[in-house]
Amino acid sequence: MMETATGADYVIFVVEPASFGFSDLKVAVEVLKKISVPAGLVINGFQCDDIILTDYALKEKLGILLKLPYSKEFTKKYSEGD
Repeated sequence: MMETATGADYVIFVVEPASFGFSDLKVAVEVLKKISVPAGLVINGFQCDDIILTDYALKEKLGILLKLPYSKEFTKKYSEGD
């Protein structure tokens, strides 16, 4: 990840409000701090009560570029291959 991000103008993370993804995000953000590359978030599967990622983004000065709402219908269609 560091090799890919080095020299980039900006990194966009697509994350889901789940523990595993959040843990990976925190590691990646620390790497970007070391190489001074700014970043923003696209939150996939956002629900109104998902404040952990939004609070973290505010704390780390990450822009929230887009919040894609959780959709049970979309999830079902995706799992069916549609």
